[in-house]
Amino acid sequence: MKQVISEKRVQYTLYLKRQLSKNQDRIQAEKIALDRLSKSLAGISDKFKNELEHQLEIIKVKDEQSKKIVEESQKFATEGEVASTTVPIAITDEKVGSYKIQAITTILDDFENIISKNFC
Repeated sequence: MKQVISEKRVQYTLYLKRQLSKNQDRIQAEKIALDRLSKSLAGISDKFKNELEHQLEIIKVKDEQSKKIVEESQKFATEGEVASTTVPIAITDEKVGSYKIQAITTILDDFENIISKNFC
């Protein structure tokens, strides 16, 4: 009986050792993959940063245009040419939201293209 228990302990110990070895191999593979991914992301960050800065400039220009439209609509409203300022402001808000969404969509598409070119 003692011999059977001893054999089972040895088998269980060997099983645990194999599992630990598999886990260590998996962790090493994940570390290598993560290191490659971080190096690749560092390599494309300059390209992506330039695109982000370009989209930011577009947003700033369109913000200025939106502010001018709002100011003009308020100016016309005070002069009596426009009955209500809520409609132009609402339209302007929709335009502001739409170009910001468009910029984010463009950024995400560019990022996806960069990732697919470098990792697939």
